[in-house]
Amino acid sequence: MTEITSELSFVDQQGFSISIFDVLDTEDDIVAISSDDRLVKITGGLRIRVGSGYGCGGTTSSGEFEFEELRKLPKGSYELASLLITTISSEKERRLAEKIPWKRWYKKVHGAGYWLFDADDPDDYYINEALSLGVVRYIKNYK
Repeated sequence: MTEITSELSFVDQQGFSISIFDVLDTEDDIVAISSDDRLVKITGGLRIRVGSGYGCGGTTSSGEFEFEELRKLPKGSYELASLLITTISSEKERRLAEKIPWKRWYKKVHGAGYWLFDADDPDDYYINEALSLGVVRYIKNYK
């Protein structure tokens, strides 16, 4: 079932925030995590601009996302996804500073969001593991 909202925030599987402009700039559907912890497929969007009624040139704009729910995710999944990119970057910097080998680890963990938030993984094993360990510990100890 298709839903339309301007009330939710979305991040992609790597943890990058999705704006209405990202949706309007692509013809592809975007798999994302919504701020109410659902895995969704964003299928379209609409940007709404309201001009100033007094001719002062000011405008207000907002966006509405059109999406389909793929499945519900465990509570905390949106926050987990949002922290992925910064956590991976911080751990990479730490490894560089401490002269710990990082390239092989980084190649493996760089796409963590794609297997954490896989639309074909209905049991959420990896998400639950990351939520129980905490994102920092999960990424830091990833092998």
